[in-house]
Amino acid sequence: MFNTIAAPYRFAKRNGDEYHVFSLFVETPHEVSNWMGVKTQHNVLIDPATFEELKNTRLEWIFDGSNVIVACKKLPGVITDKKKEID
Repeated sequence: MFNTIAAPYRFAKRNGDEYHVFSLFVETPHEVSNWMGVKTQHNVLIDPATFEELKNTRLEWIFDGSNVIVACKKLPGVITDKKKEID
């Protein structure tokens, strides 16, 4: 499942925290008004449609050589991640 966010927008800073930006559906952050923050071992902002697609799913984030999330892979099992809406 590939990250559709254009390369220049794959990092963001919100409320003093740095986030990776990931979407299965949009190319630029301007297309979404209510990003959701998922705090796991990596802080990731995802759009609501991507959240609905991935919720309660164990994921493996796939990074490129520059430590940028380029994709994710669903893993067996179900979990519930901590999440909060980011202004």
